[in-house]
Amino acid sequence: MAILLITIVTDATSWINTYIPELIKRLIKRAYKVNWLHDVNLIEQGEGVFFLGCGQIAPSDILEKNKHNLVVHESDLPWGKGRSPLTW
Repeated sequence: MAILLITIVTDATSWINTYIPELIKRLIKRAYKVNWLHDVNLIEQGEGVFFLGCGQIAPSDILEKNKHNLVVHESDLPWGKGRSPLTW
């Protein structure tokens, strides 16, 4: 069985970075390989990407590298216009 790659993308100064090591530990226990990045342009081909506390916009060619792309956003989109109120 192949080891599936999960990528986590956060901004370098995001509040959520404190919690990412625990998430990585849990994913590794479930036999995933995990990359944690702060730049969407470094995303590799894999099973999925979690965009958590990430203000960057990933172009479609980057999104197409993974089967699943999950964006968790703290704002009432589209009315919040993409801003993250937790970082104001």
